[in-house]
Amino acid sequence: YQDQGVAFWQKAAPKSEELYALHRTARINSIVAVSNPMTKRTVYARVIASLPDNLYQQHTKIVVSGKVAELLGAVDPRFFVKVRYLR
Repeated sequence: YQDQGVAFWQKAAPKSEELYALHRTARINSIVAVSNPMTKRTVYARVIASLPDNLYQQHTKIVVSGKVAELLGAVDPRFFVKVRYLR
């Protein structure tokens, strides 16, 4: 399954080396491939929780850790991504 939309990361959150994500529909402990078309980079992240409906805007597809955002070359807390569900 493939999807695209807005990714979000907590720019002010403490630094972590973990590659994780929160997603609305992907199973917990599944792996997702998150791609930034602007930088042509892809990072594989483990889904650690569901995305709370009332905490993030409805069009936010995925919330990623700071390390995922860094590896994707994200500059802003919100950026466009493509997401593939691997397992």
